[in-house]
Amino acid sequence: MIRRLVVGVRDSSSSRAALRWAAERARLTAAELLVVTAVPVPVPVVGPPGPVIIPDLDRYRLAAQRQLRTIVDDALGDGERPTIVQRVGWGNPYRVLRDVSSDADVVVLGSGRHWRSGRLVRRCRRLLGCPVVVVDQGRPE
Repeated sequence: MIRRLVVGVRDSSSSRAALRWAAERARLTAAELLVVTAVPVPVPVVGPPGPVIIPDLDRYRLAAQRQLRTIVDDALGDGERPTIVQRVGWGNPYRVLRDVSSDADVVVLGSGRHWRSGRLVRRCRRLLGCPVVVVDQGRPE
């Protein structure tokens, strides 16, 4: 029985397809859906002689949360939704997925066309402790 699905997303069509697929499975099984995105940790910027510019982490976090809400709303529209929890993680996408999927029954990812997407999928399939479903524009692999 599936109780919890985790779907990793970014602003891409394959991520939206993965989110739609995961949301439908979660709805059909009454499972919780955790939608997570990873954002790089902002680093201070040092300019030639001058002050260090430290990024406003709260503003950065709020922007990432807004983008995640937009991705979810764009992908799922106004239809019936399962129970959804949205989370923004800082840093490496694999580590973020690993940290949030320890109690997941299934992890869902979009196939992506970027070389990093393929590397992430391979690493997740090899190292996560649950099945990993890869959705290619709506069709799971």
